[in-house]
Amino acid sequence: MENQALIFIPDISGFTKFVTKCEIDHTNHIISILINVILDSNPLELKVSEIEGDAILFYSKGAPPNKEEVIQQSKRMFIDFHTNLKAIERDFFCKCGSCRTASNLTLKFIAHYGVCKEVPIHNSTKLIGSDVILAHRLLKNNVPEREYILLSEKYLKSQQSESIIEEDWVDIKSNIENFENFGEVRTKYIPLSPLRRLIP
Repeated sequence: MENQALIFIPDISGFTKFVTKCEIDHTNHIISILINVILDSNPLELKVSEIEGDAILFYSKGAPPNKEEVIQQSKRMFIDFHTNLKAIERDFFCKCGSCRTASNLTLKFIAHYGVCKEVPIHNSTKLIGSDVILAHRLLKNNVPEREYILLSEKYLKSQQSESIIEEDWVDIKSNIENFENFGEVRTKYIPLSPLRRLIP
């Protein structure tokens, strides 16, 4: 059955370099910690379609959460993610490549709204549809920041108000992408670097 749904993807950047250049046992342990941190920082109780190594595909059918809720969830995930990275730096005495370079990992978020379909596969449910593909395409974009929340035009149009949450760290910027089969896709993004001052 096809439904409208919020598609929300937290993505760990620097993952490929981290995994390919570091010791696999420690790499797996660190990534497992960070993925679990993201999964636990989910006050909106979004469903998980799949864990994709360096990203988690969350979704919520029906009317989407409002912008303030999505931004606040992203903020919580971001702070919890970096707080745990600092704890890893503090508590891991190992000097191997993965333990020394974990702090280079960063986090970004994609929020999109569109039509998708839940397909049962074995014991899980996979989310499919062109809007799921577009949400993944948006991970590869022209945003000149390493860590940010990117809100697609389709998600923003699902909102009753055009206003964005008023907090001193929120600085919303416009962006345009062009993708094969999708054409021009307008987005807005919020840099997350100002939140680093809140990390313990």
